Amino acid sequence: MRNQKIPKNSTAILECKITSSFNETFTFKWKKNDEVIDLGNKDKYEFTIEDNLFKLKIFGFNECDEANYEIYLSEPEDFEISSKADIYLEAGK
Repeated sequence: MRNQKIPKNSTAILECKITSSFNETFTFKWKKNDEVIDLGNKDKYEFTIEDNLFKLKIFGFNECDEANYEIYLSEPEDFEISSKADIYLEAGK
């Protein structure tokens, strides 16, 4: 993932491409400032996986959404990886 500056009230899109030779399914968590995000909040978040591209959309991005975001993947056993990015409001927007 990469750090981003997002215009206020727009949609932030975080993407992480994962390629692996493992045949097993990954267990994943999206985190905001080290706290797990409730992906059930469909008004705020949308999560998709397509062709090993893990994508999180954050709708109506505002001051409360500025944070360090992380995707944390684990599984198979003894395997884990994460990617982090700082997402902030674009200055003057």
